[in-house]
Amino acid sequence: MLIAIAATPDSCYVEPGEVVEAATAVLTTAGHEVRVTSADDLLGDQPLGDFDVLLLGAGNSACDWDWSFDSLLGDFVEGGGGVVVTGWVLAYAEGNQRDETYPGLIEILPMEPSFDFVESQLVLPVPGHPITNGLQVFENPQFSSFGPLRSGATPLTREGDSVTSAAWTQGDGRVVSLGPTFLADFGTYENKPLLNGTIPDATRLLLRAVSWAGQDDDFDAVANLDDNCPDQENPSQQDWDEDGIGDVCDVCPIDPDNDPDDDGRCTDSDPCPFDPLDDADMDGLCGDVDNCPYIENIDQLDSDNDGIGDACTFSIASGDEDEESGGCQHGGGPWGPSWLLAGLALTWWRSRPRRSS
Repeated sequence: MLIAIAATPDSCYVEPGEVVEAATAVLTTAGHEVRVTSADDLLGDQPLGDFDVLLLGAGNSACDWDWSFDSLLGDFVEGGGGVVVTGWVLAYAEGNQRDETYPGLIEILPMEPSFDFVESQLVLPVPGHPITNGLQVFENPQFSSFGPLRSGATPLTREGDSVTSAAWTQGDGRVVSLGPTFLADFGTYENKPLLNGTIPDATRLLLRAVSWAGQDDDFDAVANLDDNCPDQENPSQQDWDEDGIGDVCDVCPIDPDNDPDDDGRCTDSDPCPFDPLDDADMDGLCGDVDNCPYIENIDQLDSDNDGIGDACTFSIASGDEDEESGGCQHGGGPWGPSWLLAGLALTWWRSRPRRSS
């Protein structure tokens, strides 16, 4: 997926060795493509709509930020985009640090803007959401920023008595607010362990939040719409038979037709890939090419050239021409068993599976 990390060029946390560089490394290692973008970029040459997910953070109040793309956020999320906020975004969205308001940001957040925070607590993942299922408790090295949970939002983490992370959907898009300060300047905060592998479940929390926000439900860095196996992790997207179904979830991984006769046997192991009964009359001819599929007739004789073998229509008179019947002996009258069998065979013949040309 294509991820935008929004940061002004002169912000204190975009320097080499700083948090944006660390977050970029974590995301690219997981298979994402990351671009560090400014507000001018998102309003101009790298429009917000080109990205799957916007990752937005904020450092200390002296660390510059520019959210002049605020008016784009509502439409971006409603149209299917994803947003993940962390650091001190909730605190600065409240507007008490500057005389600026961010109505677009406030509208999409699953938590109310607030300057509330907790320090050095255990982070307890709340089970029941794809982001947190299976994650273990970890210790937050320093701060988590949070606000009151909005109606309709799902809690993701708790620290002490407080819900510190949450997620929700708006329109076709998804938004996550992460309490641990993943994107805040290293020089001010003790947040390096969140990204450097020291606390693996913290890093997984960020990666899952980004993937979920980008509608990548199997967390393989490929969005559902582009994923050839959206319910099973397969970052390589390997598809040996090029049928559009990834090998890890393809019941016939080397059969591009994927069992066309639906008999539970893939083409590569099916003696009659277009005949679900696999030569029912055992005459060596599959039903899709047998002119009498239920009665053995190796010779495939069809005296009247009607596409139905003589063996399953009626007996051809030999020497005893019956003028009234056109030289055919019906054997059992017009409604006898031969005619019944012929009707069944004809019905099957017309509805049989055919080889694609």
